[in-house]
Amino acid sequence: LENLMKQLHDEENEDEVHVINSKDWTHFVEDLKFANPETEFIFENKSIDNLPFAKTDMETVVKNLCENSIKYGATQINIHVETSAKTLLINVKDNGEGIAKAEQKNIFEKFYRIQNDNIHNTKGLGLGLFLINNIVKKYNGNIDLQSESGKGSLFKIKLNHES
Repeated sequence: LENLMKQLHDEENEDEVHVINSKDWTHFVEDLKFANPETEFIFENKSIDNLPFAKTDMETVVKNLCENSIKYGATQINIHVETSAKTLLINVKDNGEGIAKAEQKNIFEKFYRIQNDNIHNTKGLGLGLFLINNIVKKYNGNIDLQSESGKGSLFKIKLNHES
């Protein structure tokens, strides 16, 4: 809850150090593996050290995407982080339920939850993707979703940087 409140009030945390190292990504995935031993995480890290992004922002992106995947049936999640030509690429692909085309336009809205029959069986506030979208906007990046019902989802995030 404390982390969620911090994320919601991000503009108040301007004194945070904005550097993430290659090993930080590994720690995020290790935390996810520990909390979700029944899920297979396949992680590929091709990032460099000292990227100019807040560590908590990047942790929010990776963990929220993975936790959503798990909530919606994923048993395998592929996480790929890569740095190339002043760009950070984060791809998270899962084998979960996928997201219907009709739902995709709304998923980044605050408090939005996918409208399916078991909405009350899936825990969440509808803030995870909203927070991710805000982080992507904060760094003037973009996020792309490729998904189809029953076929999983692929989130592609691209963030530009000067290092």
